[in-house]
Amino acid sequence: MDNNNPNITAIHSYRHNSGFTLIEMAIMLVLFGIVLVGGINAIRMQSQQSTFESAQADMRVIKDALLGFVAINGRLPCPSVTTLGVVNTGVANCTSYEGQLPWKTLGIKPLDAWGHLYTYRVTQNFTVSIATATPGDITVRNAPGTTDIATTIPVIVVSHGKNGQGALSLNGTPTPQPLANQTAELQNLSLNDRIYQIGGDDLLMWIPSNVVKHYARKGGLLLP
Repeated sequence: MDNNNPNITAIHSYRHNSGFTLIEMAIMLVLFGIVLVGGINAIRMQSQQSTFESAQADMRVIKDALLGFVAINGRLPCPSVTTLGVVNTGVANCTSYEGQLPWKTLGIKPLDAWGHLYTYRVTQNFTVSIATATPGDITVRNAPGTTDIATTIPVIVVSHGKNGQGALSLNGTPTPQPLANQTAELQNLSLNDRIYQIGGDDLLMWIPSNVVKHYARKGGLLLP
């Protein structure tokens, strides 16, 4: 073979350059894939963070609405026992002291950031008159469930988080119950012991007794 033939030399050069270009393209595709996956993950994380921050902001709105109700009525509202978000019983006659947040009565949106209704628990005597109310009967424990971090709480609101386990949709459809190893989320569904636990993806908001009484006093409904 005549390697001095300019045509053959050109073919060898073309093949060499073509092979190098394909390798470069393969590397570029791999790098592009890495960057793309990283970008998608970053967007997903940013979206999740944004949703969590929105959920926290919603909890602050709920807190303000409850305290506004206290300032006007001198008591906390009963839970809603349906998904309609209204208190269907009068003072001192709550059907239940745990149910759904009475969102329509409070004038706020019904669903959390993940599209589920909130669970709402209140101490009985705080639904009658805060002027004569004794300390609340709700307790919040830490994530392991071993230590009380807040006691004698009169009211608590639970967002059941992204997985929504144990929550209801607006049409009343229940989501799946937590698994046996999801102790915090199971604890937050307990109807009888009035103990709630930080953990899982649940988000808790509670108001101490002294804050509730302070707002009743601001409304002129509690003696100094």
